[in-house]
This record gives sequence, structure tokens and C-alpha cells, in this order.
Amino acid sequence: MKKLVLFTMLLITSRLSAQTAIPNGNFETWNVTQYYSFNGWLNSNNQCLQDLGIVNLTKVSDTSGGTAIKLQTYISKGDTEFAYILNGTPPNQKGSNNFGGGVPYSSRPTSITGYYKYDLKGKDTAMLLVYFKKNGKYISQDLFKIRGTGTQYGWKAFSFKLSLNSTPDSMIIAAASSNALRDIGVANGSTLYLDQLAFAGDGTMPAIPNGNFSNWTDTSYDLPADWVSFGGGTSIVTRTTDKYRGEYALQMENGPGFGEVAQVTSGKSNNSIGRGPSGGRPYTGTKDTLIGYYKYNNNGNGDTARIQVSITKNGNYVGGNGINLMPAETYTYFEIPFNAGQAPDTLRVDIQSSGWNYSHPGSTLIIDEIQLKSQPLLTGIRNEMTANNALKVYPNPASNIVIFDFTNPLNNNATLIIYNGIGEIVYTENFNGLAHTSVNIAAYQAGVYYYKFTNSQTDIRGKFLKN
Repeated sequence: MKKLVLFTMLLITSRLSAQTAIPNGNFETWNVTQYYSFNGWLNSNNQCLQDLGIVNLTKVSDTSGGTAIKLQTYISKGDTEFAYILNGTPPNQKGSNNFGGGVPYSSRPTSITGYYKYDLKGKDTAMLLVYFKKNGKYISQDLFKIRGTGTQYGWKAFSFKLSLNSTPDSMIIAAASSNALRDIGVANGSTLYLDQLAFAGDGTMPAIPNGNFSNWTDTSYDLPADWVSFGGGTSIVTRTTDKYRGEYALQMENGPGFGEVAQVTSGKSNNSIGRGPSGGRPYTGTKDTLIGYYKYNNNGNGDTARIQVSITKNGNYVGGNGINLMPAETYTYFEIPFNAGQAPDTLRVDIQSSGWNYSHPGSTLIIDEIQLKSQPLLTGIRNEMTANNALKVYPNPASNIVIFDFTNPLNNNATLIIYNGIGEIVYTENFNGLAHTSVNIAAYQAGVYYYKFTNSQTDIRGKFLKN
């Protein structure tokens, strides 16, 4: 089994300080977890990665040198994450136990067979569920509880009798490492292994797609640095090269079931205790505007995405604002003005791919370059000229003089603008054919300063420190 490898991709030359109100607002920096993805079935890995940063569904070796599947329950930090696989879709309405979709199947098996082993803790029970449908309606539902003595160390063949008494047109199979339906006795570490799932009956039965658990893909789970992802277990948060500027943007996509909405927050999720996001980043302003760019595809289903700004004082809401994002095929600019009745201490941004109570599968939001209007360079800091180390800024930190050296001169007229830490312009100069310049900063207050060189061909941005 391939071990999880968690690494941070540093994709920009300048990283914002921890005090920035909108962290990583250009979505250029990502944390990436590599793992094997089980193909053709919905499964629990995405939700477990969101909540715990690990996968609970992995491939293992079977007795013949091939691969089998391991499902394991984890309980950590108040989250309970049992592993599951499902070759249909989750229930399409809240409170329903009926799965949608399924795999076409027109034979009439009498049993489901395969191999298993397990290690079930305490009073926990693993499960295998088999559903058959005809014209969209259930014609049989079988639940097989896997318990035995609690532990089956070696592979053991099983054959469970099915209640099917007519010919179906589709079937759904699901399995879980714990008592997922009743949530009774769910225990940390409960583990179920499965291999060679097949149907048996009179004559030859069609194979269960990927029922031998041999089809996997080496993939990754992407999360923008300084943001937390949560929402429906099969919703998707990922990086995309369909960006407004830079290299990457944030993409969020609804999952196939009811409420499978992707959400990210610059605070913390509180997902494990059933509450919405909280916290955020230090912020003391009373009036500002959040700006950014987005694209949105709701597949014509009426969904709207949502972005919300919340400002708080000692954990209590004191102001903010939010807007719904309508469908847009090309990048569209948005503004969210907000204010507070008193000076706050924290600002949080929440983004979701659809409304919780009215969502459709596949609605997709792409968002990029979000920042506060009053702080035009505190987010989205980048150095877009990367070839041959094009710009050197030194000394850094600087006390009296800061020097800007270009490997190749900037053609045409160029403008240098320097901003202080709250986005105010403190220096501006125009150049023609610039290759080298220096700026006297002796009178500037100590702190972080941001620079921008622009002309018709170039946008070079970065920061330096003043001692």
C-alpha cells in the first residue's frame, strides 16, 4: 500500500504574513495529499480528507498477488469517519435511506459472494448492502451484517443469499466499515477488507464493475493553504489552471447527493460538532469591500453560489455582508461592501458552490483573486516575471535604500508603485527602459512594504521589509 505523502507546494515567490485578513486570496499556494483513488465507486476518502487529513479507504494486496480494498473507521478530534463504498449515488433528499442511480444489471442472481476479513472493535458491525431496482423502484433490499467473533484475520469466502424474486434493470452495492445505518457501537479502528465481489445464480452472472478491486488511480487531494474545506462528502474542492491571473484558481463542485455542497472558509469549520464556520483572521477595520473574480456553471438548474464576509468581536458577529453569485461563463468581477457597528477583531470569508437546501449535482464555482479593496496588494502578491531571476530586490530587510535590479531592462514606459502595510501609496515613479533603480526609504516607518512594476507587457509584484 502506498503511504500517504503530504507536501506543501510553494507556488509563489512571496508569501503573506500570518496577519493578512484574506490569506492566500489568489489561491496560488496549495497543500496536496497524494493517494490511490478507487475507480468507479463513490467512497469516503474525500470527506475523511476534509475532516481529518487522511484517507480511510486504501488498496491492499490480496492472497493471489492482486489488490483488494481496506475500509477503516477513524475517530479523531470529535469527528467520526467510517469508510464506505457505493456504486450508486447518495440519497437525493434529506432523511432518505434510498440511494439513486446504480449500475445496469438485468440478470437475476440468488447470492452475492466474495472474500472478507475484518477486525471490528467493541460492539461495532461492518455492513454489506445490495439493492436491486426496476424502472427506478426498489424490488429488493438486503442488508448483511458482518460481525462473527469480532476478528477474522485471514481471507474467508462468503456467500450471502439475496431476496430478489424478479429480474431487475439496475443494482446498487454499498459497504461500510462500521454500523453506518444506525450509528450504534461505531468504534475507532474497526476495519473491513473485501475482495472478489461477484453475483452467483443459475447460469453465468455478469461481473460487478471493479468488483475485484483492481482498478485504482494515483491521484491527489488539493486544499488551498490557509483555508479549510468542508461540506458534502462527495463534493470536490480542487485547484484549476482555469485562472483569472497567476497559475491557479479555486474550483468547487457540488457532489451528486442532497446537500453535497462544497465549502471553504478562512476560519475553522466546526463540522464535527454540527455548527457552521467560526474564527477567521485578525482585522480591525469597520468599513471595507471584498473584491474578486469568478465563473459559475449551474448546468441550468437555478443554483447560485455564495460568498459571505463575517466580522466579529470576541466571537460575536458585529457586521459583514454576502452575495449570491449568478451563472457566468467568463470571469466576472464582484464586490461585497461591508461594515461593522463597532471595531472588530476578526474577519472570515466563507465560499460555497451552492445553497445547502437547493443544490444540484455538478454545479461548479471557480474563484480567483479575492482581496480587500483597501489593501490592493495584501493579497494576490506575485512575481509574474520568473525567467532568469528577472528582478532582484535588495537588501531585504532594508534600512535606508532599497535597490531594484532587472536582469533585462523593462521595455517601454514602466511605473513603480510602493504601498505601505495598509495599502496606501507611499512612492510612485515612471521609467523608460528601466534596468536599475534605488529608492530612499530612510524616513519610512518599519514594517512590510509592497511594490508593483507595471507596463503594457509586465506586472511584477512583491514585498520587502523596512527595519
